[in-house]
Amino acid sequence: MKFKRAFDLMKQGMKMKLPSWGGYWYWDNEKETIIMHTKEGKELDIRETERVIYTLSNILDDG
Repeated sequence: MKFKRAFDLMKQGMKMKLPSWGGYWYWDNEKETIIMHTKEGKELDIRETERVIYTLSNILDDG
């Protein structure tokens, strides 16, 4: 799935994940950002990612 489609679905309230993820991403309407829910149960604003290349590679993955 292309990221644009996944992003549109997140904005409609769906949670998105890749098969390799232990967590998922979702859209937070109040914060107006994507929240990354990690496999450890932590929630991180996508703008706070320390692994920029990893995060971008997940956005660009169209699988």
